Amino acid sequence: MYRYKTIRVDEHTTRDEHRLVMEKAIGRRLTFNEVVHHKNGDGRDNALSNLEIVPRPIHSRDHMIRVVRKMGPIKHGSYRAYSHRGCRCDLCKRTQRDRMRIYRAKLKAA
Repeated sequence: MYRYKTIRVDEHTTRDEHRLVMEKAIGRRLTFNEVVHHKNGDGRDNALSNLEIVPRPIHSRDHMIRVVRKMGPIKHGSYRAYSHRGCRCDLCKRTQRDRMRIYRAKLKAA
């Protein structure tokens, strides 16, 4: 089931109700970089008091922070720990920082 309420605009087009409610309230169409965020997290509650306009990058960042917090810390050896730059667990990040500190100290001393 689709998470948001939709309204059929014409024969081939539907729009999300929360975007239409916000557009009516501000008196203009929303741009691509404007996201309508549901403050209480219920995507079907489209009361104007529950909606706010948030820039797309900020909205994405805030939701990503919530997802990462829910998943907990990254453990060494887990599938989440690896990226194209190697392991991202706290232990490996710490040892990488230590190696970089030692390397910079050697460069300064030379």
